Amino acid sequence: MDFLTNEYSFKSASGLCDIYAQSASPADYGSVKGVVQITHGMAEHSNRYGRFAVELCKNGYAVFICDLLGHGNSVSDDSELGYFGENGIESLVDDMKQLNDIARREYPGLPIYLFGHSMGSFLARAYTAKYPDTIDGTIWCGTSGANPAAGLGAALARAIEKRSGDHHRSDFLNSLAFGKYNKRTENETQFDWLSKDKEEV
Repeated sequence: MDFLTNEYSFKSASGLCDIYAQSASPADYGSVKGVVQITHGMAEHSNRYGRFAVELCKNGYAVFICDLLGHGNSVSDDSELGYFGENGIESLVDDMKQLNDIARREYPGLPIYLFGHSMGSFLARAYTAKYPDTIDGTIWCGTSGANPAAGLGAALARAIEKRSGDHHRSDFLNSLAFGKYNKRTENETQFDWLSKDKEEV
């Protein structure tokens, strides 16, 4: 099956950078039956979803995905990895809306389904609350319910940010949030728990 691919760039709502985005679709425009907009998880990037995008295209869907603020090709150097800026969540959600606008311009009238994985599932929830009329359905993959320790974690993060600055990478917070995941795997990186496929990490 033949596919078309495109790349896009737009200014992040944060004002910090340009957001890199890409799409894949069946070559036969008239055969496209809908759009899947993907929101990746933390410490991921759009290229990790290439095989998933191919399967969606084979089934008649166009796929749009961006490297979120602080991720992948949307950062100019490693010091910006994971940095969302002052109004981080709001900026991430508004960047998702810009990608949705592109998808709706390219495929007017077709249904758009928002797929969010892990951190992307939480962003998809926030997006659905803010922009419900721009999507026809949503899929939350690898999501979670309320965490009773979230308030304490947020307070710790604010205290560390106040002391060390908003670009500081806290080994302590990283260990609290993800340490137990890597204990279950033989790991070479901090994110081996994301996938058993080393090429994906």
